[in-house]
Amino acid sequence: MQITRISTAEIVNGEFIFAEDLNDEFNQLVSESNGQDARIQALESETTTINGVKTFSQPVKGVDGADPTNFTTQGYINNLVGAGAKNFQVLTTDRTLADTTHPVEGDVWYNSTSNQFMQYDGTLIQPFGVSAPKGDFIGPRPYWNNTTSIVLPAGLGCRDKTNYVDMVVASPITLAVSLTGISGLDAGTVAANTWYYPYLLKNPTNNTVGAVWSTQNEAAGGTVSLPAGYVYKRQLPFAARTNASSQLIPFVIAGGLSLSTRVLWLLDTSYYQTATATAIVTNGSTNASNVSCASLIPPISRLGEFAFSGNYATGNFLNIGLQPAGLGLTTGTLVMGGSATATGRGHCPTDASQRIDIKVAYQSGGSSYNLDCVGYTVTELY
Repeated sequence: MQITRISTAEIVNGEFIFAEDLNDEFNQLVSESNGQDARIQALESETTTINGVKTFSQPVKGVDGADPTNFTTQGYINNLVGAGAKNFQVLTTDRTLADTTHPVEGDVWYNSTSNQFMQYDGTLIQPFGVSAPKGDFIGPRPYWNNTTSIVLPAGLGCRDKTNYVDMVVASPITLAVSLTGISGLDAGTVAANTWYYPYLLKNPTNNTVGAVWSTQNEAAGGTVSLPAGYVYKRQLPFAARTNASSQLIPFVIAGGLSLSTRVLWLLDTSYYQTATATAIVTNGSTNASNVSCASLIPPISRLGEFAFSGNYATGNFLNIGLQPAGLGLTTGTLVMGGSATATGRGHCPTDASQRIDIKVAYQSGGSSYNLDCVGYTVTELY
């Protein structure tokens, strides 16, 4: 019970004070002082003295004198990379340094060499954070290198197919159809007139990012063969094709990589009845159905880019309309034509087999046309 405090004024004024009241006052002060000491002692019991200063931080000490940057603590922190490397590991509650070979969710480490915070999940060490959302790609775009290879530049990155790990190219990868295995074909040898799909890969044991070509289109149910040690993969959003000599046809990715990547063939187009590798129709003059573009538009696309050129006598004209095969429109989704030496260019959807229908809408004087497929836009990846 809290007693009524005796005021200084009462003592100064000489008011009568019972000895019992003085004794109660003294005992109350002693009790309060002891209580404060107990609370202070309880707080101090949770502290650690580091360099003479009390702190509530976990105690930190070197694992061995030869490596002062190698830490351990009740936390626990431990060097994972070796002497001289400023790396540490923090284990979850109630785990010891002996548990480092059996990582569980919550274990964390930092690698100063790669400047990455890492976390354990199962047996995988993966970087913290996401370099790009699952549907996005970062870094510079790949490019055609020569008739046997393309280059995946350093910094190109994405999430894997399962959206579990980041995969970022550390140094440029020359991806060649003349090789088999990592940085080459996933299986077999290069074939003529064949679509090849690039895949970015990751080895979780050493965090190496690599790549392979494959004829397998996983977007359509295929399965790429992974080199030893590689677990994670992502189909990149474009495809390359070989010609009759098993050489990669030159191409350029217009813009960056995305789920709607635009690819243009670096080839001559037909002009005045001169057929080229991109020709779909040469010197046409009538309607055409189920015209295949499958040699220039891969299965990951249903949107082609077309170039038109007309063959006219003076004063005559010709217009054509394009549409997906079997759609049955009157004029089509893309109309091109004109008179004299008219040319045109535009996009037209295809059916699931990369085919279009062509309708000759207006024609005079025996005019004819050439039609080339000069590129495609990816539509069938996710």
